[in-house]
Amino acid sequence: MLDQTNDHEANTKILAQKSVRINAKLHSVHCNFNCLIVQPYSANDNGYLALLPEKIYYPQKRAFFRIPLVDLETHAFNGSTQHSNDNVSGFIYDVSFGGIGIAVYSNNHIQKGDVLSASNMTLNNGQIIQADLAVCSVKRAPHERFTRVGCKFLNVELADKKSIHKFITACERKRVKNQPAARIKNT
Repeated sequence: MLDQTNDHEANTKILAQKSVRINAKLHSVHCNFNCLIVQPYSANDNGYLALLPEKIYYPQKRAFFRIPLVDLETHAFNGSTQHSNDNVSGFIYDVSFGGIGIAVYSNNHIQKGDVLSASNMTLNNGQIIQADLAVCSVKRAPHERFTRVGCKFLNVELADKKSIHKFITACERKRVKNQPAARIKNT
């Protein structure tokens, strides 16, 4: 269901063409797509009933969509910078097939391009994965108590890669299961 626009002329045009181009953000990810208008939602024209496309294109810099983790404290991270051997510790806040996002609480100097070697990541049930990581982004937000560090996996063993894939799949299933189901009324 889409809300009606404020302009009466635009509403008439949308109903005549039976399609509209949607340009929106979903979880801070920009997406756009064409949408088919099936009918006005009600007799007083306060919205539209629309069919969503099977696929929605959304450009993003990373190759894999990251899944946000809920229980940050259970997904610990420890590693050290390769150039200075400074210890880096924190929690994993999102994960993908290509990398992780880490909330780092230490005051160590981390910059884009650093390699975090011999990093230990705790997944479900205390399982620990070890891999090297390349730092792709560092964001320090004044209102947060930590620094967000985006990393790409390097040198991951095949068994660890399988464990990461199982972990991501389990997290995605849990996330989908906890979302409220979409309800469509038959009119």
